[in-house]
Amino acid sequence: MLKASLAATAAIFALLVGQPGAAQTAPERTWTRADDTRRIDFPVTAKGEQVLAVDTHTHTIFSDGVVWPSFRLWEAEQDHLAAYAVTDHLEAHPYSPDIVTDDHNRPYAIAVKEAARISSKVLPIPGVEITRGMPWGHFNALFLKDVNALAVDPTMSKDPTEVLKAARGQGAVIIWNHPWALPGLDPAMAELMPAEQRGLLKAGLFDAVEIANSAQYSAAAFDMALKYGLAVVGASDVHGAVDADMQIPEGQHRTTTLVLAKDGSAEAIRAAMLQKRTAALYRQALYGREQELSQIVGAALRMTGKARAQSFLTKDMVQVELHNDAFMPLQLRLSASPLTNSRMLTVPAHGKVVIQFANVPDMAAFTLEAEVLNAFVDPQRNLKVMLR
Repeated sequence: MLKASLAATAAIFALLVGQPGAAQTAPERTWTRADDTRRIDFPVTAKGEQVLAVDTHTHTIFSDGVVWPSFRLWEAEQDHLAAYAVTDHLEAHPYSPDIVTDDHNRPYAIAVKEAARISSKVLPIPGVEITRGMPWGHFNALFLKDVNALAVDPTMSKDPTEVLKAARGQGAVIIWNHPWALPGLDPAMAELMPAEQRGLLKAGLFDAVEIANSAQYSAAAFDMALKYGLAVVGASDVHGAVDADMQIPEGQHRTTTLVLAKDGSAEAIRAAMLQKRTAALYRQALYGREQELSQIVGAALRMTGKARAQSFLTKDMVQVELHNDAFMPLQLRLSASPLTNSRMLTVPAHGKVVIQFANVPDMAAFTLEAEVLNAFVDPQRNLKVMLR
């Protein structure tokens, strides 16, 4: 959605690959967890599932992006993603006079070759963005076997039903991209989803909806995902350098999808997305169904260090430590008022907060209920957790 300037991209490209004439190599990871602000990581859930950061929407110069596919792989390495999808437009190729686009599998093939060359742990996912105008919108098809087998509509005007069926025939996971932008959602309508998309959904032709794209979030899209049983997705839709598109130097992170999967294989990620085991990560906030968010936050937030706090002024005092093992801070509103803090507090990323409570005669039975103010189970409601 947002387009970084070519100058910003060139500057960051120079930082990554060195001076002109130098050998082009992927940036080395020389940081530690303490100073690595790019890393998106969450603990393994109580069910033993990994919480994987996956960017489902990226572009290169093979469509309307401004970088080579290897550059996208290097950026994904910097952000420690588990996987990212190569989703250049099937129909839109503004650089076609300079870049041969007859082979739509080519950007993914370049990414795979580069991943092998640098022994990358990031998994490139083969995909494409099926691009249509009003009233249809754009759809990403992930885990394709052959993008070239999909029919191209150079006018971008036809009903996408047949090309979506062809993608489904290859076992694709299909995502409706940025629906608030094209064709547009009306939150005041009884039916949020336009008739054309309802028809595609009834035909089983898409599985997920982007509720956050780059620096934009849509409450209407989130509401629609919940209402129609679609997987909740966030993505960068990056066209320039991700640092410029997502304001990472200013402290932001890449908008991504969190996938709860048994491992980081393509098969496990695809299965988890089809099972709607996802949440969106957007500007240090989580959006998803209560089941998934409870498991993600429940694995990250824990209460330990219970002890009697000595005081001659207050009896039955208890002191606890709230630990956050996630990369992002967790903002809480406690149900009970502590002695040492307000009910509103923030547990920092990979950090802890020590608090005390009075009048707790049974320390073993002590529990603490809290709302997680930056975790949303619907547009108006926060996740609630019980700490024991």
